[in-house]
Formats: sequence, structure tokens, C-alpha cells
Amino acid sequence: MTSPSSTPAPSPRPAPNPSRLSVIEARRARLRSIRLAFVVFLVMLGAALLVLLVMRRADPSPRFAFLQAGTVEHVATARALLVREESILTAPAEGVVKPLVSEGSRVAAGTRVVLVIGEGKETVLQEIRTLEQQIASLQRELMLQGKGQGASAIFDETDQEVSILADLIRKDAAVGSLAHMEAYASSISVLLERRTTRLMAIDFRDSRLLRLHEEKAEKEEALGLDAGSCVAQRPGTVQFSLDGLETDLFPGLLDTIEPGGIAAFLQMGTRRHLQEIPVAGGEPVARIVEGMYQYLAVLLPGVGPDALSVGTLQEVRLPSEGIVLSPCRVTRSEITQEGLFVVMRTDRHLDRLAGNRTLDVEMVSSSTTGLQVPLAALTERDRDEGTASLHLVSGGIVKKIRVRVLDEDRESAVLEPIGSDSGLVAYAMYLMNPGSLEEGEAIG
Repeated sequence: MTSPSSTPAPSPRPAPNPSRLSVIEARRARLRSIRLAFVVFLVMLGAALLVLLVMRRADPSPRFAFLQAGTVEHVATARALLVREESILTAPAEGVVKPLVSEGSRVAAGTRVVLVIGEGKETVLQEIRTLEQQIASLQRELMLQGKGQGASAIFDETDQEVSILADLIRKDAAVGSLAHMEAYASSISVLLERRTTRLMAIDFRDSRLLRLHEEKAEKEEALGLDAGSCVAQRPGTVQFSLDGLETDLFPGLLDTIEPGGIAAFLQMGTRRHLQEIPVAGGEPVARIVEGMYQYLAVLLPGVGPDALSVGTLQEVRLPSEGIVLSPCRVTRSEITQEGLFVVMRTDRHLDRLAGNRTLDVEMVSSSTTGLQVPLAALTERDRDEGTASLHLVSGGIVKKIRVRVLDEDRESAVLEPIGSDSGLVAYAMYLMNPGSLEEGEAIG
């Protein structure tokens, strides 16, 4: 009888071969070395590229330009006195000044310009202002309800005019200028009053509004508006700023005044506004700027006698106003120990400058025209001889020549050639950064 078969026992695992383990370890070590070498290679390559990039940026690329004609100007700055034909409106009696037109507006002869409210009637004047505010508020309310055909157009027009003044106020405030704020306030007040007058012709069909208008008319009658009116005798531009020099300064005076006398007027001219403040009878309350011209008198230090001759037309820059007065005809030019005294006449920007007595001006005292290059393009300057070196490009090769510097300012110079074959001619190519190429190098 045979015995049942049994499962054979597993054979034992062979012991690891020491030589095979060493081979595997060696292979792993070799792979690690290769990876490390590759990383080191990448780092060195990146460093080399970075060095090349830095060297390329440190070595500027040549920049070229063509010689062209230009002008070097020397500018003289000074404070000028502004003189015009003006007439004065005086208060008929003691009281408070109330403008009827906006400052800077042009009026015809016979126009009522200001009112002088008599003493003791300030309370009535305040009551009228309160009624005007109530009327405007009620008119706007009725307009929003669809009443008063045409009222919205009047409101929109006034809002647009007031927004223009608001923009001017913001611009002045941004540069820290408060000189015109009183004039702006006066103009806004006049615009609102004019709106009220125009709205009176609109029928809102409202009994409340009618009662307010009647009450306002009674107050105005009690105030006696016609008694204190100041009327323009001649056409011109209205100004409420006065400095007390209106009767002392006139265009004819500038033909004979000593140059030193201008300095005294420059220090005296301080404008002040008189609206809404008490004035005495006979005191000036407004002025009308008349005529077609305004005159500038200025003393330019360090300027020679031939710079601005009589009869020539000049350009006067006003940095604070951002405008240029051109042309200005020179009517007087006189050399003094302090500089050149000049009187000029212009018909430009009369209305805009009507509120100014003095202006900071810039004028070109001398200029030189010729071939112009940046100062950075010049090397080997010899200021005693007035010469320098310039790198031209001729036939694709850099050539250095000597040139004479006729004139210069902070940024550029006007040149002339030294010798007839220097190559310094219009539209010749020159090197703007001389350090980028040496003489004799090709530009390609």
C-alpha cells in the first residue's frame, strides 16, 4: 500500500552575491555623480550667461543721429508791471458794495455794475438773500415735478457755467493759489442772481412762489436799489480788485518814468476786493479796463542794450499763467546800471490778465542758430579756446574732428567747423555717446 504524496519543502534562498551588490552600488554612485555634474554644469552655464548679459548692458550700444540746425536760447526772467487804460467807479454814498455783474465780464456804457447798500440796511440785504435761496429751492422742486416749461434749460446752463468756475477753483487750489478766490465767489453769486432773474419769466403756476417774489420785491423797494447804483461810463472789462494805483499808473507815464520808479510800483501793487464790505462815499469800488492794448514794463538784469531794440516784436512767456504773449512790440528800451529797461505793448489776453498788476515773465535775451548737438556728444572740451571734439561717421568708419562751440545751454551746443574739410555739414551722421566706439572703428 503506497503512502500519499506530500508537498515538497521550499528550497532555501541563495545568499546574496557580494560582488553583485558592489556592482549595483557602484552604478548608483556613478548616476549620482552624473546628476551632480549636470547640475554643476547648468549652474556654471547660467552664471556665464548672466555675466555676458551684465557685460553687454555695461557696454552701451552706439547711438547715432544726424546733424540738424537748431537754436540755443538764453532766457531772462523778471517781474513785470502791467499797465492799462482804466476808469474808476466810486461809491455815491457810504454803504456795502454788492456786484451786479461777474468779474471779468465785458459791459457796455450805461451798464449798472455795482450797488452800494446804504448804512443800516444790511439786515434787509440778508433777508433778500434768504428769499432768493428759498425761491431757487422752490423753483427746482417745481421743475422736478414737471412744472415751469423752459426752467430746466436755464438751470442746466447755469450749472454748466458754475462748473467751469469750479474747475478753475480746483486748479488754483491744486497749485496752492488763492489769489482769485474772491473773484470766483463774486462771479458765482452773479450767475445765481442772473438765473433767478431769468426764471422770473417762467410761469410755474404756484402761489407759494408768487408770494416769495412779492415779498422779495417789497424788500428791494425798501432797500432803494436805484439810489446806490454805479454805472459804467465807457465799455470795457469789469474788475473789483483794486490796488490804489489805478489813477497813478497809465500808459503815457511809461514813456517818461525813470526805470527805478518801476521797482517802487512793483512793491506797492497789492490787489484787494471790495465786494460785500463797507466803503465810504467817494471811495473806488470797481474799475473798467478799457482800450485795445496793455503795456508791460520790466527791468531785465544782465541783458545788453542790443538785445531788445525799439520797434521789434518779441515773445513774452508767462509761466504762472501757462500762456505766451506774442507779439509784443517794444516801445521803449533803455540800458541802466541794473540792466535793460523795456516797455512793450500787446493786444493779447487782455481780459484774462485784467486782474493782474504784476506778472513773472520770461524773455529770450539772446539766441544762436546753427548745427546743434547734445552736450553729451562732445568730448575733449577746451573752454579757453571754445573748441571740442565730435565723432562723425564717414564711410561707415568713426572719425573724430575738432569743432568750435559758438553757444550752449544746459542741454545742447551750436557748432561751426574748424577748416573747410572737417565734414561738419547738415545731415552728417555723428555718434551721440562717444564712449561706445573708438576712432577708426566700423559701425557695422
